Amino acid sequence: MRTFLLVTDSVHTSAALCDYLDSRLTVDDRVVALGLVGTEAAATPEDRRDRRDALNAVAVRLAGCATVDTDLVAVDTDRPATLRTECVDRGVDELVCAVASSDRADTTLAAAVDTDFLTDLPCPVVLVASVG
Repeated sequence: MRTFLLVTDSVHTSAALCDYLDSRLTVDDRVVALGLVGTEAAATPEDRRDRRDALNAVAVRLAGCATVDTDLVAVDTDRPATLRTECVDRGVDELVCAVASSDRADTTLAAAVDTDFLTDLPCPVVLVASVG
């Protein structure tokens, strides 16, 4: 059994991440999909709706392929620390996230990816191209 952690912010990102995982999953695997949003004061209702829609897309798309858990996680400005903690706490074998176009970089993990972050994770990271 392997545990994959997906980080998603839109249905388009979810589709790209699911495309990557689709042929790799077995029914024994576990997928944890996270929708990262700002803290209560910083997140807009649209942000929360978009993340919920993104998480629902993962749950629907991967149903029957693996066990799927989804979680909306409020984070402050330190997304890398949040993801590090999630990887450790959930026993993640692989972190799968999207690299977005520069106009969306502030809402995705891509804005937080640097060599210190990547080398400090307890698992491999897969970056998937995302459109939309």
